[in-house]
Amino acid sequence: MEHLFTHIKWKVPDWSLRNKTRLIKWKKIDYENPTLSIKEEVMCFLEGGIIILLFSYFFYRSFLAILILSPGLWLYRKQKQKKLRKKRREKLEEEFKETLLSIQTNLQSGYSIENAFVESYKYVTGIYGDSCDMAKELLWIKRGLQNGNTLEQMLLDLGKRCPKSALEDFADIYSIVCKTGGDWNDIIGKIVTNVITRIEMQEEINILIHGKKTESRVMCIIPFVILYYMDATSKGYFDVMYHNMIGIGIMTLCMTAYILAFLMVEKMTEII
Repeated sequence: MEHLFTHIKWKVPDWSLRNKTRLIKWKKIDYENPTLSIKEEVMCFLEGGIIILLFSYFFYRSFLAILILSPGLWLYRKQKQKKLRKKRREKLEEEFKETLLSIQTNLQSGYSIENAFVESYKYVTGIYGDSCDMAKELLWIKRGLQNGNTLEQMLLDLGKRCPKSALEDFADIYSIVCKTGGDWNDIIGKIVTNVITRIEMQEEINILIHGKKTESRVMCIIPFVILYYMDATSKGYFDVMYHNMIGIGIMTLCMTAYILAFLMVEKMTEII
């Protein structure tokens, strides 16, 4: 029997190699310059196309105007990408706030700082699911730790990919604490309190601004509603403004003023 077992080759799976391979395959998210998904690209194209059709009809009543205004699709895509980036960063910070609360609880339960991060993955996925960005980042940190990377390196990398955010602030503070040392429970508790306060203040500002943004969206639609109403009730009222140089010039000025007013409102309601 002993002779039989000596000839058996037990194959032990190389978990570290498998984790490393899966870690390499997962593409890190650049929150500063995110790429649009196929669904977002299609929606962006449809929304931009509808806007161009509206502008072509109300300002020029010409199919040629559709071709002339078509480069606006690229500008609309850039604006949409900027909005999606901001929305995604806000969602990530909201998820990060819950992660910090979980980490604080884990530290108080006796976990090390590394294990506190790893264990917070279960808490975050329980609230937001495993498809949220923070869950992916925590899984990335977990796999990085399994492959010999330090938590400091992983957090600094995350902060670099999401600059000017609570994540970058936390990563910088954590890096300083790693070099100076100290009581982790006390330090992390203060960091968590400060970061959560900042995030909650940002959320309150977003709520206050949201009402103004809704008002601005309504004001942007009203001119088209008025034009449609007047055109429907008084046939030919605006015919003098189309298919002649003077009318085209006036309509172009009106369209330019409308776009500038829209961009000014967007800038005023934008939170940096």
